Amino acid sequence: MNARTQGVGELLEHLRHFTVPDHQRDYAWGEEEVVQLVDDVKRALEEQAPDYFVGLIVLVSPGSNGAWEILDGQQRLATVTMIYAAIREWLHAAGFERDATMIQAEHIGVLSLGEAKDSPRLVLNINDRAIFQELVVDRASDETITQRRDEFGRYSSQRKVAQAALTCRVRIRDFARDSGTTPDDQANALYRFANYLRENVKVVSMNVSSETNAYVIFESLNDRGLDLSVLDLVKNHLFGRSGTHLELVKKNWAQMVAHLGDRSADDFLKVFGHQDTVESSEVSFSRSGVRGLMGSRQLTSSNLPQT
Repeated sequence: MNARTQGVGELLEHLRHFTVPDHQRDYAWGEEEVVQLVDDVKRALEEQAPDYFVGLIVLVSPGSNGAWEILDGQQRLATVTMIYAAIREWLHAAGFERDATMIQAEHIGVLSLGEAKDSPRLVLNINDRAIFQELVVDRASDETITQRRDEFGRYSSQRKVAQAALTCRVRIRDFARDSGTTPDDQANALYRFANYLRENVKVVSMNVSSETNAYVIFESLNDRGLDLSVLDLVKNHLFGRSGTHLELVKKNWAQMVAHLGDRSADDFLKVFGHQDTVESSEVSFSRSGVRGLMGSRQLTSSNLPQT
């Protein structure tokens, strides 16, 4: 295991390929979280803060596909990619084609020798992969994003991806407009914004050799104050103690999340809190066993999040 502090844009640029495993949760940020990130970065840039820290990223070393698996941090990496995409679109619209192409090549896609189209640096899970590719990695008009957003259910992750992409575009356009009266002045402000993301918006990237190690680390970090959701804690507990059954547990977890759909995970956990044992054909996990390792975050109906 090793950890390194670096700019989030630098992380995207240097490690090149990231993937969100299918058993990981969908994109979940609402408009409030997206606006807060963009505005916080804007404020830090304007105040000339040397660094703005956005947290921990937990990665599993690449396997045969050459991609780093994201076990924590996908919301931030996905939203930062959307911010870069919003800058790319503004530059295209204002006629700065070369700079827009550079943003795409350095932070959003990777163009390999002999390939006609670049591949995405960030691939989300199976539920959000296609919509993220269509509306963020590839170019799409505001009208197309709005139309696609309205095709999905109110609480669906695909709708959240589309709305987040639109929100980033609005905030970036506002930032450019407020930064100067000429296109050159506005473009220069966006160059500063993009470079600040690359070098000064800092993350601690923790690289681990296996998923099992990562889940054990997750619980240790939670004991030391890292704010993880109850659902994350349950998943990390089950995965970290699944031993040789990890692939089976990952498959069952992905099926469970798919069945939840638009339903609240908190509601599911309230039901789970009244069940004594979760069974599969090969693995059995008791509620009391999960609860005992959660310390103060016990899975009981009295302290589960309320809806």
